Amino acid sequence: MFFSAIGVASDRACIQSNGTFRSWLSVEDVLGCCPVCGNCYGGDPLKALVYWAKEGIVTGGRDGCRPYSIGIECGTPCSPATYPDAEYRRTCIKRCQNIYYKNKYEDDKYFGSIAYTMFPRRMSVDNSGKERIEIPSIIKHFNDSSTSPLTLDQIRMIIKKEIQLFGPTTLAFPVTEEFLHYESGIFHVYPEESFEKRIIYWHVVRIIGWGEDKKGHYWTAINSFGSQWGDNGIFHIDTTLLEKFGLEYETGLL
Repeated sequence: MFFSAIGVASDRACIQSNGTFRSWLSVEDVLGCCPVCGNCYGGDPLKALVYWAKEGIVTGGRDGCRPYSIGIECGTPCSPATYPDAEYRRTCIKRCQNIYYKNKYEDDKYFGSIAYTMFPRRMSVDNSGKERIEIPSIIKHFNDSSTSPLTLDQIRMIIKKEIQLFGPTTLAFPVTEEFLHYESGIFHVYPEESFEKRIIYWHVVRIIGWGEDKKGHYWTAINSFGSQWGDNGIFHIDTTLLEKFGLEYETGLL
């Protein structure tokens, strides 16, 4: 989840700075310092993007202020057996951990200007879930100014335009066992009649483009399972999942 959300923030920061910002923002910084965002077991990409806008995130990747602490030897994807130890060791360290990095922690923070979602939703901002706020929504804006609700084709076009103008967005969707073993092609729901019973968790990826074949439309996305999964970490997913399972799309601007 965090890799995709922070990947979206990093991509958009690069695009909106006309390429002057080329670093990865730190997943480690968000995992350690945003208590409401979630952890290795799961979280909310929108909360991570709101954190980027409100608190700022330092650089990460391999050479930034706070590099990611979990190595690739954990697997693709990492086994849940590795989570307890990783969570036990995770703390909010407000200093750069890379001894060769030139900036101080506070001087290295990058801020988004706003976090927003495609579809209307409210979000809890505390651990109890009692305090909730409404997040700006692109689809709600269009529906409020229209005499009729947007069609699925119109929604798809809005998401395409969003990606074209500003860069990638996150996509949250339900995952079944067969998705973990995806190798190529377009991922479809199969068999469709028992899909909901086979869901093992909700997953978040980063949409970078789209396409169309004889069967219909698809999104092109980057997964967080590493380059050995799928087509060098990239896959295609049927957009009709949108109408059947109510997918979530969230993003933000620098």
